[in-house]
Amino acid sequence: MSEKPLQEEQALFSWALELAAKHQAFLKVIRILPAVSPGLASWLQNSTPMTLQQQQQEKQVALFQPWLLQAEQVKVKMSFDVQFGKLFFKVIEQVLDLDADLVVKLADDAESTHHSLFGSQDLHLLRKCPCAILLHKGNAILPYQNVVASIDVDVNNLIDGNDDTSKIELDSHRLNGRILNWAKRLHPVPGLKVIHAWQSEAEELVYHWNTDWTELDMLKFNEKERELHQKAMDLEVESFRHNDPKMQTFLPKGVPQKAILNWLEDNPCDLLVMGTVARVGVAGWFIGNTAEEILQQVNCSVLAIKPKGFVTPVKVE
Repeated sequence: MSEKPLQEEQALFSWALELAAKHQAFLKVIRILPAVSPGLASWLQNSTPMTLQQQQQEKQVALFQPWLLQAEQVKVKMSFDVQFGKLFFKVIEQVLDLDADLVVKLADDAESTHHSLFGSQDLHLLRKCPCAILLHKGNAILPYQNVVASIDVDVNNLIDGNDDTSKIELDSHRLNGRILNWAKRLHPVPGLKVIHAWQSEAEELVYHWNTDWTELDMLKFNEKERELHQKAMDLEVESFRHNDPKMQTFLPKGVPQKAILNWLEDNPCDLLVMGTVARVGVAGWFIGNTAEEILQQVNCSVLAIKPKGFVTPVKVE
């Protein structure tokens, strides 16, 4: 989708066009402009909202002809449309109509983002768009050179020496599989970094209950717990490592919001791929608090992946 001057979005469009060509995908570019109200039109002599919007539509179609020609040259099927109204609503309307896989958008300028759910079109899209959404930071280099995928792993099946991993569904339909698949699509070269933040149950226990654990007991338990998380992480990425033997895994310890942000501060990346963990199947349940806090504070481009079965609260006719 496009909302800024073409010269600011040319690099991102060329990259999206290359991605579409590689995967033989259909590409639709939509230009979203504010709707013209009857009150504003009345101030303009011999004009109506419909005629004003028609004039703008013709102007934008002419403006975007170079993009259509560029797509034709690389044999990518592409269409262009002009929409009038609220940006996030019109984007989601198009996603539902096309059953789109990915929305690509140049991120809002930092000055215009107030970390408010209701003040940023980007955050509206992160919360409500039913498909994957890429918010590209304007000064980031394309294609992405340094990509980090953030996943969450379940160690319950590995506790108490239970090595039966048959219950762990290592497939592309689970959220972790979707995150890793998308990360590899946008970073096809070897060396993907995968991060998982983990917390110590022992420290929580000692904090809330009186125990006779020594510091050495705590260290031993934490090490055992970290090993469980590492094993669960290895299981999650096992099938992806066949195609990327240089894949690296990292397990920062702590509350996910802080641990991931601190790790990213020490290990800057071009793109963070993560799931917006939320309740699925119920319209009105959006992005999880952990993901939201991270996404509002990272200083890089973001690819947000919804869980399978997510239902957008946006209703279209």
